[in-house]
Amino acid sequence: MSFPWESHLHPGERPFARQALRWVEAAGERWRPVLTDFYDHRRQQIVRVIAATVGGVKVRAWGGYPEAERARLWIAPEPLVPREDDWELGFVRVRARGASWSHGDVLGSLLGLGIRREKIGDLSVAPEEARCIVTEEMTAFLCVHWRKIGRFSVHPEAIADRDFVPPEMSWREERVSVASLRLDAVLHEALHWPRQKAADWIKKGMVQVNWAVCGEVSREVAAGDTLSVRGVGRLRIAGVEGRSRRGRWILRVGFLQ
Repeated sequence: MSFPWESHLHPGERPFARQALRWVEAAGERWRPVLTDFYDHRRQQIVRVIAATVGGVKVRAWGGYPEAERARLWIAPEPLVPREDDWELGFVRVRARGASWSHGDVLGSLLGLGIRREKIGDLSVAPEEARCIVTEEMTAFLCVHWRKIGRFSVHPEAIADRDFVPPEMSWREERVSVASLRLDAVLHEALHWPRQKAADWIKKGMVQVNWAVCGEVSREVAAGDTLSVRGVGRLRIAGVEGRSRRGRWILRVGFLQ
């Protein structure tokens, strides 16, 4: 059976959408809330579209603070409202003297423990410390097993939600010259990748444009677009300055630190 909303999804998003449909149907039929793991803006939107199509079910999101990028979803019949403890969030902090970690360092150390990405919400990284939001059941696991980030030993501690400090986005900006505004051309120059590798990454569904998976190598980017590259990080097209004398496009590209 196919559904109208499937035509608007990248093939790689369809398995998640079908899982979302099962959540929505279960919440409505059993009159019982469904609490999901953490998902980004794009997947949150997919669930909302499906819930609106089915009807009778409301989707709420909370990731530990109002501006959270990754959030758990509460899918329930419209009259039901979640209590604060229904979100089942855990907050963990680590510290290490002299440490200067990146977001990727901290996330990589967590994933290296065998934790699925969906169990991890937002991270907040500052000099000599890092904080993370996880599903509640992961808190004790991290306090026992999370022992290193890079070359630094760490000793995690569970903290209250009020002690979580939201991350401050820090971008390093560069001027990048590209042959065209095509997505593969931009990744080729910005990441110093072979053009074919950039194209393969896109075709495999490993690149998002504004939180939506994009499988089109020829899609043109524009000022304000955010590009998320799996395993690499996030880029932002801060500006398109125009063409050079040689006809190449000059972009201002921000790299999330």
